[in-house]
Amino acid sequence: MSVNLLFKIKNFNNNSENFICILAHFNSKIKYLSYKLKYPEAETDLIIYFYELIGKLNKNKFIEDEELIMYINKCLKNKSIYLSNKQNKDKQYLCFTSEAEILDVFNYVEMKDEYSDIRFNDLISSLNKRQKEIMFYKFYMQLSDIEIGKILKISRQSVNKTQKGL
Repeated sequence: MSVNLLFKIKNFNNNSENFICILAHFNSKIKYLSYKLKYPEAETDLIIYFYELIGKLNKNKFIEDEELIMYINKCLKNKSIYLSNKQNKDKQYLCFTSEAEILDVFNYVEMKDEYSDIRFNDLISSLNKRQKEIMFYKFYMQLSDIEIGKILKISRQSVNKTQKGL
């Protein structure tokens, strides 16, 4: 364990060459987490996050190296969980190969409550294609207006306006 780690991090803003030494200390953790994430840019994403974390870290909060190491390891782990969730969310978009498959989700009917399904299908059938897509992403995929806008290549305001028109 590096005795000078806390000192190097405290002097990071004055001498950014210390970053290589600091990174060497956490390199095995970053490599392990990037291996677990299983996507090519994971290590780069974690290193960028690590660099930003070191830059905005409240260095006076820590007294010993052990506290600092535990805090940084926890931050790296939390970031990898966030990246994993983000990757899994992106994979959900890729499971549909055509717009027809997306709209077919609305046609799937469970026979538990036939009356509500009839009303629901009746309401859905009155919507245009864009409104159906927005409904699907909003209520089935539970995406935000911004995420829906990115997928459909329209603005957040357009998504919101289409929802209000429903």
